[in-house]
Amino acid sequence: MTSGTTGDSPPSPPPPGPDTGIVEYCPDPATDFNEEVESGAQGTVTWTNDGWSIRGQRRVSSKASFDFSGGGVTWDMDLSQAQGNVNNNFYVTYPYEQNSGISSYCDSGGNHDSQGRGCAELDYTENNGGCYQATTWHDDVGGGDGPGYGGNGGLGGGTVACSAQYSSDGSHIDINIGGNSNGGNGQTGVMKDKGAVIYSSQWVGWVPGDCGYGDLGSSVYAVKNLKITGRVVQGPEPRRCHPVTTPAPSPSASCGGSSMEECVHACPSATFSDCIECCVEKFPSIQLV
Repeated sequence: MTSGTTGDSPPSPPPPGPDTGIVEYCPDPATDFNEEVESGAQGTVTWTNDGWSIRGQRRVSSKASFDFSGGGVTWDMDLSQAQGNVNNNFYVTYPYEQNSGISSYCDSGGNHDSQGRGCAELDYTENNGGCYQATTWHDDVGGGDGPGYGGNGGLGGGTVACSAQYSSDGSHIDINIGGNSNGGNGQTGVMKDKGAVIYSSQWVGWVPGDCGYGDLGSSVYAVKNLKITGRVVQGPEPRRCHPVTTPAPSPSASCGGSSMEECVHACPSATFSDCIECCVEKFPSIQLV
């Protein structure tokens, strides 16, 4: 297990609710995420109700960007079929505009958007197959600090529990990937301004640690049980864990008939008093005696 920035523990995030403006999202990935295909890349994405699996080279991204202050992200990664020397990951960047696909992608260290702008980046985890991982901060809002800084540690393969939890003001984040814990800068300013877009991909070119060699085309990893807690900054709101419902109208609010007599006669016994009040409002010139 590794540890990052040390110091006093940050305050626990407040529970979601109307007082904080925080919403719990349980995205429908097929609707709330993009599949991004780079030129020449070979791979497939399979959507599930609470995540996805990727075989070969593909990237997915949230259609919305988020302010995670007082909330965060939790997910599981199934690495049982991921191969060594293949990078499978889960991270955020802070695009200038809401994410609409690969044309707007930008990160730290060379990948710029259509206007040539780089973006700050926070790699919650980049995994080497299923045996090793790295968490890396790239704080420069212009995307100029390619190497970044952070921590790393071993993974046991199989399914790995992951979380990124933010302090109430978003200034601090605690990241736990399969027991490897790192804490540090929550990148508050750029997160509140532009919002964080969630990305997850599989590719080859760099991995942390040394876990042998495998084949990208047959390497598979899956994200499961994805839950986002925060506020949407840009883009469409994803599926909520607890949908907002409109209360059914009270039976007392309705009454029928074209006259006071018909209205009163049609009132059900269960809501008779309330129905009479409705009739009086409907036929105000008629007095009941």
